[in-house]
Amino acid sequence: MKRIIFILIIISIICYFQYESINKINNSYQILQYENPQKNIFENMLQDKLISVFTNIKFDKWNISLSLYNTQKDLIDKSIIKNLYYYNIPLSIENNHQILFESKDKPPLIQRQNKYRRLFYIYSGSKRFFIFNADQSKYLYLNNDTSPINILNQDLQKYPLIEKAKYIEIICRQNTMLYIPYNFYYTSICDEDTISIDVNSESIFSLYLKNK
Repeated sequence: MKRIIFILIIISIICYFQYESINKINNSYQILQYENPQKNIFENMLQDKLISVFTNIKFDKWNISLSLYNTQKDLIDKSIIKNLYYYNIPLSIENNHQILFESKDKPPLIQRQNKYRRLFYIYSGSKRFFIFNADQSKYLYLNNDTSPINILNQDLQKYPLIEKAKYIEIICRQNTMLYIPYNFYYTSICDEDTISIDVNSESIFSLYLKNK
């Protein structure tokens, strides 16, 4: 019985510190950048919970296009899992990806980044990201974590508070990967037809302990 109580106490302590760590938000707009980091360097960088850009992320034997995806979806998904799931959070129990085939100048919407780890890999083309920290939510007129505001065509009469919002803009090009911290807000627009991959993962702790 004492052993069970001791184990429960240890588990409770671990969960407490994990909860504190997972839900701590770093609202700094400082940007970290590194060229094709090894896994240990990558994980150390993400511990700071800062916007991070990783350049020159290249993979062998991988080819993606809309026409190929329509005929070879399983093969391409396996290739993505093999190459990009390397960057999943440790102790991952939930992971997903989505290939985004986006056209130039598609109107963007601002949304909350609600995954504990979320990465955007630019396979081809270029993409501009507009990123707001968690403190800016009061200016975004959110409804279910989504803002109706078009960042490139702001209606200040209808949404006057958006003028107070502070954000940063990051341009990501081919073979670049962007990390957006949990609980930030973001939108993006493509300067040309672009293929990108949205990869997200949750650990055994983040899935159950993060504030939804």
